[in-house]
Amino acid sequence: MELFAMISLLFAVRFAYGKPDVPKASTEIAAKVHAEIADFERDGEWDAAVEMVVKAGDPKARSLPVNN
Repeated sequence: MELFAMISLLFAVRFAYGKPDVPKASTEIAAKVHAEIADFERDGEWDAAVEMVVKAGDPKARSLPVNN
C-alpha cells in the first residue's frame, strides 16, 4: 500500500507543478526507480522518500502530507 502512496506522491507533484524536465521513461529507468524506493516502502520511511524526491530536484515535495 505504501508503494501506491509514493506513486501517488509523484503524480501529485507532477499535477501540481507540471511536467518535469526529465528523460523519457523506459523499463530500465522504471526498474532503477523501483530499486531506489523499495527500501523506503519496506521500512515505512515516508520522510526519507520525500527527501529523496527533494534531493532529486523538487523541494516542494516537503509540503505534501504523509502518505498522500
